[in-house]
Order: sequence, then C-alpha cells, then structure tokens
Amino acid sequence: MTRWLTLPNAFTVVRLAATVPLLRRIRRGAFGAATGSGVAAWAATDWIDGFLARRLRQQSETGRHLDPVADRLGVAAIAWALTRSGALHPVFSVAIAATDLLVLVRTRRAVRNRRLRVSRLGKLRTAVLFLALILAAWAGPGRQPAARCSRALAHVGTLLHLVAGARYIRQARAGTAPLPGSHATA
Repeated sequence: MTRWLTLPNAFTVVRLAATVPLLRRIRRGAFGAATGSGVAAWAATDWIDGFLARRLRQQSETGRHLDPVADRLGVAAIAWALTRSGALHPVFSVAIAATDLLVLVRTRRAVRNRRLRVSRLGKLRTAVLFLALILAAWAGPGRQPAARCSRALAHVGTLLHLVAGARYIRQARAGTAPLPGSHATA
C-alpha cells in the first residue's frame, strides 16, 4: 500500500469533501438536527483519523499536512457560512481566518522542518470551535438559548484560537522543541 493511501487519510479526505454539502445546507438556511448532526459527523472525522493513524500505525507525511488543512479550511468555511446566515457574528469568522493565515505565514518553515507540534491548547481550541459550529448549525440565527450558547462557545473558541496561534508563532520563532504539554500530531 502506498504510504499516503491510508485509512486515516481517507477520513481526512471525506472531511474535506463533506464540507461542501454542509456549506450548501447552511447557505439554504437549513438549520436544525440534520445540519447540526452533519457538522458533528464532519467534526468527528478529525478524532477518527487521528485515532486510526495511531491505532493502525498509519501516520504519514501526507496526513501530517492534510489533517490540519482539512480542519482549518473546514472551520473557516463553515464559520463563514454560519456568519453569512446570521448564526454567528462576523468577528468570529474574521478572527479565525486572520489568525489561521498569520499562523500559516509565520510558521511554515517550522512546520516543514517538523519543529512545530500540536499543543493541548490547540486541541482544546479545536474541540471548542467544533462544538460552537455544531450548535450554531443546529440552532441557526433564531433558536434561543441555543443560539446564545453557540455564540458564547464561539467567543471562547476564538480566544483560545488567538492564544494558540500566538503560541505556535512563538514556538516557530524560537525554533525549539514543542511547548510544554504538547504532543506530536497523527
């Protein structure tokens, strides 16, 4: 089997591909259980691909690069769609996208040289952002108090995103080993 052709990478590709139909549903204003469950299933593939990569010992260079791309693109795209629909505030989407772009530009050499690792804070940030997106996709712009809860989670997730981004940039600039409490990606 070719090293890039692994079961974990297949789940990552499914996550990337599933983003498009989710965006279409959100754009049509199809909020509720089906859309919220779709975003939850989309988010679950992030855990599944990492679990499978470790369990099956199928970590690959392709997966190391593809998984975070699928996460960041998916979060940004779904957040933007939810913002356009009125379910989330525009500051959320702008802060997420701007931070991702800045981190990408400022850390790409460290990533290429394998000096940057995912931190526990980065994992927590992703979980909170995923929860915010799931709840926003279920609640839409109108269901209270679920909509308020999704916005609160979005604020917490955005704050964690900014802090994690700053830590990744600092780690890349220092050119050192992973920050305390961090671990290798799948």
